[in-house]
Amino acid sequence: MPIELNPLETAIDEIRLKIEDFESILKKRDITLLELYLQGGIMPQVHKGPLAYAEAFLDPNELNTKYSKDLKKKFKLTFKRLVDLYKKGIEMYYQLGLKITESLEQNVNAKSSTISMSTANNTLNGNKYLDMYKLLLEKFGELENNFRNLLLIDGDFELYKQQLNDSQRAHLLMESSTLTSSQA
Repeated sequence: MPIELNPLETAIDEIRLKIEDFESILKKRDITLLELYLQGGIMPQVHKGPLAYAEAFLDPNELNTKYSKDLKKKFKLTFKRLVDLYKKGIEMYYQLGLKITESLEQNVNAKSSTISMSTANNTLNGNKYLDMYKLLLEKFGELENNFRNLLLIDGDFELYKQQLNDSQRAHLLMESSTLTSSQA
């Protein structure tokens, strides 16, 4: 006989599967797969992605009447884990994009005597990886802020503070790596 899950348990399972999929993508260190997965999770075109779960299940009226405190906590911790993985994925995307860009610059510089300057400039201008990184970072910030706001509404101040501290630490790390690479 199949086990019946309530909607919150189903959401937890679906987020857990997203986490497992994303962890396997992170292990591959493939920038194309990483970009596609991040776009689908952070910038979904059709629906709100994982944030839709948080909005549905962190509504205090909905949660307080239907689900146990333990199940709510499990959902929030699972969602936080996904948010943390997105953060890790964005940082990895930045690092991989930086390596590709540096390699392209070296190739252009090495071949500059044999290719036209306009071709060289087209290769280096409009760094698509940096542009995508900035967009992902912006959209991730919106997702993370919405998640933190939902935690506040739900009254989970402990997890809110933890998420805020993690976010500030990650922001400082990302900012310093962006400054370091732009100075290089």
